[in-house]
Amino acid sequence: MTVFRRQMLAFIAAIVLMGAEGVQAEEPTKKTPPPPPATDAKPEEIVRNLYDRYFAEAYDYLDDTFRPRYFTKATAQLIGKVFAKSQKNDEPGIDYEPLIDGQDGEVKGLNIVVTSQSPAKTTVEARFTSLEDKVVVSFDFVSEAGIWKIDDIRGKESSLKEISKQYLQE
Repeated sequence: MTVFRRQMLAFIAAIVLMGAEGVQAEEPTKKTPPPPPATDAKPEEIVRNLYDRYFAEAYDYLDDTFRPRYFTKATAQLIGKVFAKSQKNDEPGIDYEPLIDGQDGEVKGLNIVVTSQSPAKTTVEARFTSLEDKVVVSFDFVSEAGIWKIDDIRGKESSLKEISKQYLQE
């Protein structure tokens, strides 16, 4: 083997070793959630915004800060009462994630579809796969003072409003 060839192999080996030692796994970065939608957003845009926030791990749409932007006045008040009772009793009143219709899951292949529409009411479905199951989550919207707000989020066998009402009656 010539001197040049040995030097070249040593040089390549050094690069490979440096690369192996110098490369560190990057910490996954948390995606910055988008702000809540504008007041003139269409129902399907609001649903898209909720899932974009979900993907960014911003699970705050039910909180006091964002609830009034997303929900009708009556539904926002209902959820507020549930949270107050939950805090007082130190137990979850809403013990599932309405956006995935369950406690655990994922959202793959999200498709957002307007299924019914009128000037005062609209229903939007979020269709996706979660843990190999096909999931459909329905969002019932009502126009309040010209602004689209969620009146209920319904899953296969759940309704955010019904679960909230049942919890308050216990």
